[in-house]
Amino acid sequence: IPALSNVLYSEDILFPIADFYLKKERWNEAIEVYEEMETIGALQGRGAEYYQKLGYALQKNKKYAEAIDAYLKADTLKPDNIWNNRHLAICYRLNRNYQAALSYYKKVEEATPEDTNVIFHIGSCLAELGQYEEAMKYYEKIIEQKPLAIDYMNAGHVAWTMGDIQKAAALYGKSITANGNRERFLEMFRKDKEALLKQGIQEEDIPLMLDLL
Repeated sequence: IPALSNVLYSEDILFPIADFYLKKERWNEAIEVYEEMETIGALQGRGAEYYQKLGYALQKNKKYAEAIDAYLKADTLKPDNIWNNRHLAICYRLNRNYQAALSYYKKVEEATPEDTNVIFHIGSCLAELGQYEEAMKYYEKIIEQKPLAIDYMNAGHVAWTMGDIQKAAALYGKSITANGNRERFLEMFRKDKEALLKQGIQEEDIPLMLDLL
């Protein structure tokens, strides 16, 4: 309603509406309101928070490249925010830019060195980049703490890719133990088959490895 636009189109009105949509996981509507705020210049010193929230809505809507743009604007206004760096890392990883994801995950690791989730994703990015020896160091960090079945399995994948069949088999065995049964392990393992093939594992070697377990 044009007559109400001057009254309603202000930061104090639009920001709570956008936040409401965000909390209700209505991503499209949140994005629409946040973008409207930028169009009319209703940020008033809350730019970093605004771009973080816009980025989050875009990320949840699987618009990773656009989310990265928003998060980078937030980073310009409020550099080295841990939350922002973490979400930049996630979006770069989901957009398959593993080098950029790695740089942001390492920034988060500096601030939260005990975060095993971050350590895991650093290892995954290194593996995607073919830096297997470096990736193995990160999986070993996880195994020193409280590893889950998937942590043992991923470490096994890296060891196998590096050519250490004995170490890979031992790690897979620990994954089976942590899973509680072999079938659950095999279900997880099958999901990673394509990734293993891309990393140079020969398809005919997979049943041979499983026979060792």
